[in-house]
Amino acid sequence: MELICFDSRMRAIVANWINVEDRRFEAPSAGDLATEYLVKPKKEHKPEQAMVGDAEAKMAEVLRVYKGQLTKHKYIAMDKYTIADVPRLPDLKNSINTSSSSSRFFVR
Repeated sequence: MELICFDSRMRAIVANWINVEDRRFEAPSAGDLATEYLVKPKKEHKPEQAMVGDAEAKMAEVLRVYKGQLTKHKYIAMDKYTIADVPRLPDLKNSINTSSSSSRFFVR
């Protein structure tokens, strides 16, 4: 496993996807979904469906981009695991630990 690429072309591809992560996926919609599906149930509050619907719509667009990329490569940036894949690990863990409705959204 080579998390950091030493080839300049590969390094640029990885850097681009890290940039995409920073600008697109870590948007408020990801935080909103985490709050609604993870935090509120622990405090015995129900998720606000309007907030969930809005956040899911925003996330769906981002997930379409990822799905397109993953049809071309085994991992997000290329066919080997790189540092560009690391930011998704907490989201995967959280999706496994959430209710069935939120898990269905993340599993798409």
